[in-house]
Amino acid sequence: MKKSQPESIDAAESKFQNLGEKPKWSRPGHKIERNLEAQNQKKAKTTL
Repeated sequence: MKKSQPESIDAAESKFQNLGEKPKWSRPGHKIERNLEAQNQKKAKTTL
């Protein structure tokens, strides 16, 4: 018999850890040079 939706399992039976509501992504060592340049140009325009 074909089912319209897959069956879900209870969270207690899940093999995955609960990550909370919405985990924040952060890459503290990750910087993009062209973004930094654009940010500096924007600051320079607003200070004039």
